[in-house]
Amino acid sequence: MGSKKIVQAAAIAATITLAANVSQAASAATMSATLTADNHYALFTGNAEGTDWNFIGRNEKGAGGVAQDQFVYTDDGNYDPTYIGADVVSGDVSSGGRYNWSMPERWTYNINPDDYLYVVVWDDSSVTESWIGQFVSDALDDGMLLSQAESWEYLKTVTSTDHTDWGINPGDQGDTPGLGDLSYQVSTANTGNENSWLNALKKGDNGDKPWGDFSDKGISAEADFLYTTTDAAGAAGGNNQNYTIFRTRASVIVGEPDAVQTPEPGAMGGRAAVGLLALRRKLKHYPA
Repeated sequence: MGSKKIVQAAAIAATITLAANVSQAASAATMSATLTADNHYALFTGNAEGTDWNFIGRNEKGAGGVAQDQFVYTDDGNYDPTYIGADVVSGDVSSGGRYNWSMPERWTYNINPDDYLYVVVWDDSSVTESWIGQFVSDALDDGMLLSQAESWEYLKTVTSTDHTDWGINPGDQGDTPGLGDLSYQVSTANTGNENSWLNALKKGDNGDKPWGDFSDKGISAEADFLYTTTDAAGAAGGNNQNYTIFRTRASVIVGEPDAVQTPEPGAMGGRAAVGLLALRRKLKHYPA
């Protein structure tokens, strides 16, 4: 094949590859999550600013375990005994276990480029607390994200002068904190005025007491139990008055800037031309 034909073929290939990358960067991905908490959690996706939230699901109310296939799904936000978000598929786990943390729940949902994962966790203000989980998607670099300290950060919630119930631990029978409350907590942590994002802390390995091994319940053996509301020494204890918000340290699926997501045809041609110029220079060293 002559150098001219090679250049033409490369132009077509470069355009096709760029178009494919743009399409991939702009599209949502499917993710499956398996997680549990001592005692309660709610899973969201959202942006870094805390202004955009997509509710995925939460575990059962009360101290005892309830099978996930017995959860009552409603569309009005009344968690009776629990609620899942729109377009979320339940794992239909048929055993709830002895305690609310005994059996993880499973959720399948869509996640958009640049979304963070948020795990909102609260407890019964008794003894020790933690959460553990895994998140699986073909769009992740390694296919899986785990509850490991290096992958997460957290904030300890604060109360508001206008809404004194914000930041307060909902307790065993409580509803998931409202979106206004969550947005307030994230915005204050982002500015660092009243609280701040802290590095997540490992409490123990999957299999450690008192929770035991969840690797046969859909959570990787490499996942860790992470501290929830903690004191300055990182030691969780009873009488926790507030709840905790965890999020991934970065967006889990990296999207391209808007200008790259929706390039003009001319821009595609320009980028292809840059690659072709380099290819032509290379071809000068080889016979046609």
